[in-house]
Amino acid sequence: MIEEKNNLIKKFSLYSILIILLLGVVLNLVISSKIENMVIERTKYTTASMIETRAMNYYLIDLIKDNENNSKEENKFFETFYKSLKTNEIIRIKIFNTNGTILYSDEERLIGQTFQDNLDLNEALKGSIEVEINRGLNKKENIYERENFSGLMEIYVPIKNESGQIQGVVELYQVLDDIDRDIYNIQLTVAIIIFLGLGVLYFSLIWIVKDASDTIIKQNMAIKQSLEDLKSIDIMKSHFINTMSHELRTPLNSIIGFSGLLKQKIMGELNEKQEKYIDNILVSGQHLLTLVNGILDVIKIDAGKLKLVIGKIPVNIAIDENIERIRSKAQEKKVTISKDIDPQLEFIEADKEKLSQILLLLLDNAVKFSKAGGGAIKIIVEKTGNMAQFSISDNGIGIKPENLPKLFQKFEQLDSGMSRKYQGTGLGLSISKKLVELHGGNIWVESKYGEGSTFIFQIPINYKNGA
Repeated sequence: MIEEKNNLIKKFSLYSILIILLLGVVLNLVISSKIENMVIERTKYTTASMIETRAMNYYLIDLIKDNENNSKEENKFFETFYKSLKTNEIIRIKIFNTNGTILYSDEERLIGQTFQDNLDLNEALKGSIEVEINRGLNKKENIYERENFSGLMEIYVPIKNESGQIQGVVELYQVLDDIDRDIYNIQLTVAIIIFLGLGVLYFSLIWIVKDASDTIIKQNMAIKQSLEDLKSIDIMKSHFINTMSHELRTPLNSIIGFSGLLKQKIMGELNEKQEKYIDNILVSGQHLLTLVNGILDVIKIDAGKLKLVIGKIPVNIAIDENIERIRSKAQEKKVTISKDIDPQLEFIEADKEKLSQILLLLLDNAVKFSKAGGGAIKIIVEKTGNMAQFSISDNGIGIKPENLPKLFQKFEQLDSGMSRKYQGTGLGLSISKKLVELHGGNIWVESKYGEGSTFIFQIPINYKNGA
């Protein structure tokens, strides 16, 4: 058990570490990306706001002309504007007119060139602030070789007049190295917090799993002990069934047998009183044997000891045999029995003894609860798909709706008055239900209080083992 516990914790630790690492990396990547975008956006709008403010202060709109010829005096104003913006981070500037022509650049050779194919510039001329990020740069890249930096942001800011019309565009080149260092520091801090949090989660989970594994081990030991106890109980139950079969059935069969002989007057004549006593002994013995057989059947079914012996059974003969068994009792109460069997249903695969037990019990109940002197029982057998459906109807006392759920429970009789008037053990319907289910079928009842009941059960026509 201890070794199993350690293996469980080791496996959980390994899987947890892998999941936590993966989760940490994913979270860090997502959050880092969000942080980077947020910082870049903030930098973009801060720089754009600064350009717009300086443009207004230095009257940049008045200096921008829609042509390529600028005087030296105007260039001095552009130079002054550039110097007001220039820092260690802002290393380059271009000023475009609405035609995309450079009016001013910190590189004079670019002045007068038109860049109508510049997509970012074109978008800026439509009114949006555009940004292009370049990272991983080195000093050998000729356009940036004057400075040693690894990241650069190009910002295109539209310059508008008081009416909101675009008069030109300012392009700035801003070094990202310091900003990237800030981003990296924030990302590192977030990563540390994430992994510390996940580390706390990991150790908390390990503690929970360790505690849970201790509980599981105790439960497993208890279950193992329970299984051993159940095995012992099962052995005792089997022994009890065998003992009951021998110690109770044998003397009961003797009592019933000898009572029958006495009733037949084989051993001599009986007076009226003796004959009455013999009848009582015989009826009581048969009732007690029925009760014992019912209890044994329930025990066997619940213990899984009852096995079906499946054979091919002629349906018509099975019905007739059980009608004959109940006929004398029906005649005493003047109850008629009729049958209607589907001609398509000639044979069924079932346990003959158990099928007869189900039919006999339902017929006995139908006779018992039928109206004396005018009762009628009808048996209908029909083919329903791959099932054989047996219906046994009576016109007796019926069942109250609130009592229907009690019908198939063990030792359940519907009321004390009924148990006194109609003799029974309260096991018959419960056993019938279990026997039907053993065949892979189901049983139910339809009843109207005061008018009668119909008990219906279905079992497969062709039995499948384990159905």
